[in-house]
Amino acid sequence: MMLTSKARALVILSLVLVVLGLLLLRIELLLSASLIFSTLVVEALSFSKSLRNTSVVLRSRSRIPDRVIVDSIIPVKTTISIKGFRGLVRVSDRLSENLEVIEGSTSKVFLLKNNGGGDVNLEYTVKAVVRGSTSIGPITLLLMDPLGLVGAIRVVESSQVFFSVVPQFYTYWFKEKTRIIRRILPPGGHPVHVKGFGVELEYIRQYMPGDDYRRIAWTVSARSTMGELYVKETSSDVRLNLFIVIDAGLESSLGYPRRLIDYYVEATGALILSALKLGDVVGLYIAGIPSLLLPPTRRKEYLYMVLRHLETLNPSNTKSMLSRIPSILGNVLTGKALVIYMSSLENVDDVGSIVDETRALGHIPLFVLPYTPSFIRIPKDRVKLVEYYGLTLSREQERIERVKRELLVHGARVLLVKPVDFTLRVLEAYYAMRF
Repeated sequence: MMLTSKARALVILSLVLVVLGLLLLRIELLLSASLIFSTLVVEALSFSKSLRNTSVVLRSRSRIPDRVIVDSIIPVKTTISIKGFRGLVRVSDRLSENLEVIEGSTSKVFLLKNNGGGDVNLEYTVKAVVRGSTSIGPITLLLMDPLGLVGAIRVVESSQVFFSVVPQFYTYWFKEKTRIIRRILPPGGHPVHVKGFGVELEYIRQYMPGDDYRRIAWTVSARSTMGELYVKETSSDVRLNLFIVIDAGLESSLGYPRRLIDYYVEATGALILSALKLGDVVGLYIAGIPSLLLPPTRRKEYLYMVLRHLETLNPSNTKSMLSRIPSILGNVLTGKALVIYMSSLENVDDVGSIVDETRALGHIPLFVLPYTPSFIRIPKDRVKLVEYYGLTLSREQERIERVKRELLVHGARVLLVKPVDFTLRVLEAYYAMRF
């Protein structure tokens, strides 16, 4: 039980009246202080008795999936039963920072009268705006006496729901493939597809959900003592070696409400899923602390592990570490590959040497360069707005153009992208290399 701000003000007032009554020898001041103090005591005793008879039960909670795609809409509906209490009640549902309320309210205030109970319905709609683990709840009740002098907090622990907000690349798959190919092919051109699954057997692995039933190795599966299914992985003659580098340095935290690294993750996931479907070899290096290296592979189990790691990837607390990438490429890449660098290149001193060393190894460097002025949050204050357009924006535009020219001079391919079509443009560049 606690005193509200109103009650604390009354306590201070009663003390002042007592002091003044004693100094001025005024009985009416002492009586007023006594009346205020006795009212507080009576309200506290009455509230304490009502609180002991109060029961709070969570009757229903709308089901939320364990995994929710970023930018998806989540309707939340909760019913709470409160019995044995008379007074003011404020019901609040706590939300993680990853969620944004777009409709309704997460709190409700009402008065329970003589019946001393009732059901409370709390309805609102939220939007998942940032990747990562998040939660809704727990529900908190602030119970106060009718005069608003004393109160208590009750927490409904069972009302907390945990779930994960995952990237959108799971929804891409290949629904954009036809539209992308039409944009990159000349008029009247048609993509050449390799029919079948290839003729060269690479390895046999355990069946995973989503595998084509025509790949099942029935002879191997029949010999399994546990009754498990196995599938054949074959290779075709047409294949692109793809290696993706994500700059997870401190610079990738730029962006509002999303960060640059969120766009890197979306594009990388879409690339891996596309390469997996088309049979290309794909590798990945996350330049950050901790770093992650996946040598080029076509094995689904490894690629799915990387996709799960991307779901929770966050920026490092260190600056960009792209300068060490060429030495890593020399150790993990054996043949010619398309190396896609995703970085704003803000604190990279010598981008030309990275390009030269990548080309010297026989690879094709493609730099996905975010047009950072479109990612920066524009200030609302007029004074800061003038400074933004006069200094910050112009300097950033000059830096982007300077970096782009240096990359092109050294023979790199450059893709300058904005947030509105980031993943689509990256997929376009990938399909343009393949078809």
